Amino acid sequence: MIAIATMSVFAIAQVDESIDADHARTLAVLVAGSVALMNLYRVARPLNTLRTALVATMITLFGLAFVMPWSRRLFELPITKLWAYGMAAGFIAVAWPLLELGSRVAQRWHHRAE
Repeated sequence: MIAIATMSVFAIAQVDESIDADHARTLAVLVAGSVALMNLYRVARPLNTLRTALVATMITLFGLAFVMPWSRRLFELPITKLWAYGMAAGFIAVAWPLLELGSRVAQRWHHRAE
């Protein structure tokens, strides 16, 4: 799931000639990291205090990497076009229902095998 979303965002972003490979990679990192954080949340359920702190800390640190100027320089995350961020947000929004659907299909398949 992560690979498909990441490569799709990277390929679509490079269609626009004003977005170079560095900017497209930034979008791919944004999508891959967001989907990975969704998986972290799913694995951490049911949440207790420690798990909630872990998930909240990881989300905060990931978000700050894209917001703070020094961290954008450190991780080489240039700011790109607004429409590209919107496209990435769309892929991220679609990822959650697909992760849930995949989980249910896997559980059903696992129960049939028994």
